[in-house]
Amino acid sequence: MELHVTVSSIRAQEIMKAATERYGPPSKVDHEPFKTRGGGTFPITQMTWNQTAATMLVTLNSGKLGDGSAFLITADEMEFRRKQRASDTQKGARDF
Repeated sequence: MELHVTVSSIRAQEIMKAATERYGPPSKVDHEPFKTRGGGTFPITQMTWNQTAATMLVTLNSGKLGDGSAFLITADEMEFRRKQRASDTQKGARDF
């Protein structure tokens, strides 16, 4: 299963706080600069929680100032996609 939700940055902050309270500190935190057309620079923050059954990513300022997003993917779905990519790669190699 995969779930992707676009939310306001305030809601993304609330999700980050709730996830930290529930699952503990994130496994990974990334900060990247976000430059607006007007020249302003703001941080894009992405927190990742890797759990046994699923991975959750929450992003603050995801592509547009004031936006956020939450993405959840189960371990089963990640494994299915990994196998699908491997199969596609093998099929592509046989086509040459």
